[in-house]
Amino acid sequence: MRRIIMFFTGLSIIFILIIKYFWVNTTEFWEYGQETGEIIFDLSVGYISAFIFYVLDIWIPEIKEKKKINKRLAIPLRRILNSLKQPIDEIIKKYSYDMETSFHDLSKVELDELVGKINLLGDEGYHHDMELNKPVSFLHSLTYNMIETNKYISQINELSAHLEIDLVEILDKIRNSNYHEHLELLNRVPTTVKILPGEVLDLSIYDYYLLFFELESFMKKK
Repeated sequence: MRRIIMFFTGLSIIFILIIKYFWVNTTEFWEYGQETGEIIFDLSVGYISAFIFYVLDIWIPEIKEKKKINKRLAIPLRRILNSLKQPIDEIIKKYSYDMETSFHDLSKVELDELVGKINLLGDEGYHHDMELNKPVSFLHSLTYNMIETNKYISQINELSAHLEIDLVEILDKIRNSNYHEHLELLNRVPTTVKILPGEVLDLSIYDYYLLFFELESFMKKK
């Protein structure tokens, strides 16, 4: 939209220059040439006046508002990135025997292989239950990160009137991801029922892993 506004502003300036310095000194080449020039000149001046009003009253305040919003978004977005990254880091730390395995260059095959080793209820997680004074299960650690992620997304969505559509789409993809859905389903399974190993998540966790980089890329641009 702003490109269109800038285009017509530039066009108006060109018309004014042509009419002011060339048209007025040229012999009329049709009957209403002078009147037409005056109309175009007046319209161009009016458009530029409206553009100046738009810049002062809308464009500049909008830029200032965006800067304020971006400052308010910085902390919750960084926390979402950490909540997305921590489970993968912990899976690598606990289940990878290759010291060169890195978060930033995992393939789907590698991540699926690591996730397939997880015993969701039998393995200790990376969070601690303060009341029981013992580590929670790996499933509960993954769930904790999901809850934290959704909490920060909710905080950001409170500013929905000022959010860029690209960010809204990324956050929606995270919150409504198959990975989150699978975790929620697993947490509804009664404790008396044996939960399958981590491969129950391998259909969704890699797409979730890629969302980290999508969000990170958006943040770098801003």
